[in-house]
Amino acid sequence: MNCTNCIEAKPIPVCSGTLLIGTVSPAQVYVFVQNIATGYIVKHDVTKSIYDSTISIPLSEPYNDFYSPNFYFKLWASNDEAGNDIVPITINTVLYQCFTIIFKPVYTNDLAVKLTNVTLSV
Repeated sequence: MNCTNCIEAKPIPVCSGTLLIGTVSPAQVYVFVQNIATGYIVKHDVTKSIYDSTISIPLSEPYNDFYSPNFYFKLWASNDEAGNDIVPITINTVLYQCFTIIFKPVYTNDLAVKLTNVTLSV
């Protein structure tokens, strides 16, 4: 994946269940998430929603603590399993090739908050 100028997304709460990413044209895509510090890449086989063409990934895979707070990740979608044929992701009518994301803890009254779904935003 040669996308070096990824758009930095707003921080994502670390205790989220599902990350709603955006919309894509193909019915089936692969979403790649790379830990920038370690280089480790997770590949998600994703089918877009039949209702609004959005794609999402579970934040419990590959394991619960993979998306650690204060670490940067690179996220992109692709038509092929190798991650080279980049599929643009649309958020609010703008096309993006890839994102840099960071997870942050969210606290309310000194308690960590668990969110079911969170939407990627820039």
